[in-house]
Amino acid sequence: MLNFKSVIALFALVFGFYAQAQNMGAFLDRRGHFFIYDNGVVSKHEFLPIKFFKVGGDCVVYENIKGEYIVYGNGNSQRFTAFTNPDQLQFSENFMLTRMAGLLTVITNSQAKTISLRNRVEVAGGNESIDVYDRNRNKFLTQSLDDGSFAFGDRTIAFVDYDDRFKIFEGKENKEIEFDPPLSYAVSDDMVAYIDETNQLKLYSEGQTEIIFNDFVNYRVGNSYLFYVDDSYQLVYVDAKTLEKKNLAEDVLDYIVGDNVFAFLDYYDAFFVVENGEAIELFDYPPDNYAYYGDMLYYEDAQGISHVRYKGEDFPLEVYPLNRVQFYDDIVVYIDREGYLKGVYEGVPFHLTNEQVTQFDLQFRVIVYQTGNQDFHIFHDGKVVY
Repeated sequence: MLNFKSVIALFALVFGFYAQAQNMGAFLDRRGHFFIYDNGVVSKHEFLPIKFFKVGGDCVVYENIKGEYIVYGNGNSQRFTAFTNPDQLQFSENFMLTRMAGLLTVITNSQAKTISLRNRVEVAGGNESIDVYDRNRNKFLTQSLDDGSFAFGDRTIAFVDYDDRFKIFEGKENKEIEFDPPLSYAVSDDMVAYIDETNQLKLYSEGQTEIIFNDFVNYRVGNSYLFYVDDSYQLVYVDAKTLEKKNLAEDVLDYIVGDNVFAFLDYYDAFFVVENGEAIELFDYPPDNYAYYGDMLYYEDAQGISHVRYKGEDFPLEVYPLNRVQFYDDIVVYIDREGYLKGVYEGVPFHLTNEQVTQFDLQFRVIVYQTGNQDFHIFHDGKVVY
């Protein structure tokens, strides 16, 4: 078992260099050798097969053939004979969450801190359509660990503690925002939206809690705004800074929220995207498929053409729906029908190679891919680096 000092040493190792995030990658080559990419440098770490690995923003965790858990970060590796269940190890851009001896622990800024002695069994609600963690969607909403639940974005964690108080953690210490546990809650990178015990919709942002609506409603939260459907079926947009409200549509059929992307279907099946608080009609019909991923909106039009929309600009991808595709924040990567790797990286379309690609993995901002000759390559920061 890990003792307390070992835990602290492990977490200090992992997150001591987190100021420069999303620079890590890892892969197993065709011989089963394990390689790690660290901010421009690729090095071999294991010659024998490993049992699993996970990539964070600036660390890689893996289990070697001996059953030792290895944490690599900031150019150093450290071995441990025991570690938490790998399935319970979760990363955001700025911290790692795990359960150690039943305690919910957050690790950031070279420090490990237990933020909750026990979590409630109930799963946080609110953003029902995105309540499962997906690394490529850059969201960690209502993710359960063992007997508990919590919700978190890149910089904020919300949870109900052992004393049934509703609390948040924003990097230094817990802060209680409600004496009683909420009925549901959801988290963006810096804000928490929730329904309190009296059915009021509230928003916590920048140290302040505000009442948004005095009744139970369906709601979604982004990085700078909140949306809800009121009791007259109006879709209402709320600016998180000014708390100014704007009615966008009536009798909305569906709506989705990303970090900085919002889209909805109105009563007449017209498809809108909301940008800077304004609703813009894209189609007068519902797309065949649409979803948000971080800062991107993905959709397929009536002709089956796949698109992503990023910062008000539309990027047609292919004349068919995508199957082998991954997203993260402002990056989309996919393999086309001819087997070539393409995508959009921070608003710039790319075609990575003239060789056919057999597999790829988008690891935060690092793209690891394998070509037909079974060689692995790495694309990071807008260029091929390996």
